[in-house]
Amino acid sequence: MAHCAGHGVIAGYTSGSCAPCSPGGCVAQLNQIVEGKLQAVARRAEQLARRASTGNCADSTFN
Repeated sequence: MAHCAGHGVIAGYTSGSCAPCSPGGCVAQLNQIVEGKLQAVARRAEQLARRASTGNCADSTFN
């Protein structure tokens, strides 16, 4: 992750640009990042639920 000095923002992208963006553009970027994280959490929860329902809890869940 890139940290843009002076802007106090940690960006989850590596475009190399720390130029401030318009508020609308920043919100859109943030929404994309949050949506991606939420999808990843949902996928993981689905995997864990599937394992629990099949009695396969001995799988390497945390390894």
